[in-house]
Parts: sequence; structure tokens; C-alpha cells
Amino acid sequence: MLQHCGGLPLAVIVLAELLARKRTVDEWYKVYKNVDVYIRRRTDLEPEYKNQGYKGASWVLALSYDHLPYRLKLCFLYLGHFPEDYEISVKRLTQLWMAEGLISSTSTDMIEDVSYGCLTELVERCMVQVGKIWFN
Repeated sequence: MLQHCGGLPLAVIVLAELLARKRTVDEWYKVYKNVDVYIRRRTDLEPEYKNQGYKGASWVLALSYDHLPYRLKLCFLYLGHFPEDYEISVKRLTQLWMAEGLISSTSTDMIEDVSYGCLTELVERCMVQVGKIWFN
């Protein structure tokens, strides 16, 4: 199955998330038999992506975005305020998210921890790239 992902980590993650939602061996087998359709062409199994004109790897981004929890969609879309390939300070970004009301605290977690958790989840989903890591 992974050979069909073409070395795209995001495609691997999408495939893994797809398989995680399958409950039976028959469902996994259907994905296995049609993995090229899921990964490359996106034809009859999910027509909404085909009908929207996604080509190449852009369907992976669309599918990845569509499967984000609502709170992460807001945080991801907020990144559109910055120019492409712009290095954003983690502290500044998380503070902006908090100031805009995109992040709210839970009864057990402080708002800063929730904000960093959202950013970490976007990084783990390969939707945000880490430029530099500081250990201080």
C-alpha cells in the first residue's frame, strides 16, 4: 500500500487514518484492492474530491483538511495570515491563536498547553513544517 503513496508523508498519514476508521477485514481488503484509487485517482470511492477538480497531491491536502477536528481547522486556516515559507515564532503564533479566541482552556489544561498541543498535532499531521527547534 505504501508504494502507492509516492513518498509523500501526508499520503501515508491519510492512508493510515483511512485504515484506522475501517472496522472489518473486508473493509481493509477493499482499501488494499483499491489503494491506487484512494491514493492517486480518487475516482468512484470518494466522488466529492474528483468533482471538485483536485489534481495531483492537492487531493491529499483537501482530504487532510477535511479530516481535521474543527478546532484544528481554525488554527490551520489562521496560518493564511502569514506569507508562504514565512518563519513564525511558536510563542507568537500560539499567543495570536489565544488572542483571537481560537484556543480555549479546559478544566485540566492551561490555555498555553492546549495551544501548543494544537500546533504539535498540526506538525504531526505534516500540515505545518518545523523550521528550527530550540531547546531552551
